[in-house]
Amino acid sequence: MKCRVCDSTLLELAIDLGQQPWCNHFLKEEDVRHEPYCPLRVVYCRDCATAQLDYTVPKETMFGNHTYLSGVTKSLSDHFQTVAIEVDQQFFDNTPGKLVLDIGSNDGTQLTQVSTTGARSILPTTGSQFLNREKLNFTLAHKWGLVSIGRNQSTRLN
Repeated sequence: MKCRVCDSTLLELAIDLGQQPWCNHFLKEEDVRHEPYCPLRVVYCRDCATAQLDYTVPKETMFGNHTYLSGVTKSLSDHFQTVAIEVDQQFFDNTPGKLVLDIGSNDGTQLTQVSTTGARSILPTTGSQFLNREKLNFTLAHKWGLVSIGRNQSTRLN
């Protein structure tokens, strides 16, 4: 394995928590005890001092049937609102025509908060097969005056 930051191979094991169940998914009762397990190990790079996981869950597992929706968690929605306001004030305050692309937008919770900062052209993307992307894009596009022009793409109506 190479370091994710500097490509060094000087990695040492910091902690090994063994095989852990995939935790970013709500299970049906019949799926309990049949969930996938993945190694959970932290390694330390001697060259750039970065601590990192040495295993990446396959994207098909991580996003293929992703059932977690960030909008159901009030504290996460509140956090996204704080982040949207802070980023806007620090980098884009009083900037007309702000455009936001949220890669991996899940259910659009972050985009909802970003819209409160005056950004009007907002483009959602998500990799989950669980979410109805077309419905999500249509709902967000309609809310912010956008029109869908293709899978996970929108453009502003003028």
